[in-house]
Amino acid sequence: MNRTLLVLALLVPASLPLRAQENPTSPPADLRSLDDWLWLAQLPDDAQLDTGLRAAREQLRASRVPSVDEAQRLAIGYKLEKCGGVLAEEGAKVVGLLMLGVNLPGVARKGDFVWVVRFSALPRGVTQEIWVGSTSGGAKCMLPFA
Repeated sequence: MNRTLLVLALLVPASLPLRAQENPTSPPADLRSLDDWLWLAQLPDDAQLDTGLRAAREQLRASRVPSVDEAQRLAIGYKLEKCGGVLAEEGAKVVGLLMLGVNLPGVARKGDFVWVVRFSALPRGVTQEIWVGSTSGGAKCMLPFA
């Protein structure tokens, strides 16, 4: 019985269409949170961006951690070294890109972008979240706070 429920829990969400709020490449008005800039990093073409958004995208491109892949790679390395390692069943995924409004020592300064990398293990759920500063390349385990 439990096995059937687990299979259904895994298959049913995958078969449902994505809502605009869950699609990180949607324009800002459709985002789950206006604080999340992940769509900007994944946008294939910046031709229709205004000057401010184009400048933000250029700031990210010129940073030490300009991409989802690089943020994920750094978070995994940081977790291996400082946050207790990575379990075999854990997976990492970049779930957000935030512009900080405060300083986070060793990671980012006010106005910098921070990549949010979430680790999870089925069926336990989220096990850790690591923030990676785009400008510094520094990281910090945020969940559980360490």
